[in-house]
Amino acid sequence: MGESANYIGRTVILLLTGVGLILFWRGIWQVSEKLISEQISLILGLVIIIGIAVFEKKQIFKILGSAH
Repeated sequence: MGESANYIGRTVILLLTGVGLILFWRGIWQVSEKLISEQISLILGLVIIIGIAVFEKKQIFKILGSAH
């Protein structure tokens, strides 16, 4: 019973952290939209997403031992 409660607690904390990050980034994008155009914001967001995907792919291959 204790492990289940601990698991639920960690899940709730992780969920709240995710929601907090989403709200934080939403605020950043709203501010950046006022300072730069929507097209630049979209391009910048796409570059960030692609960069993270490439970085994570390298990390996964490093963990699996298949990195070249």
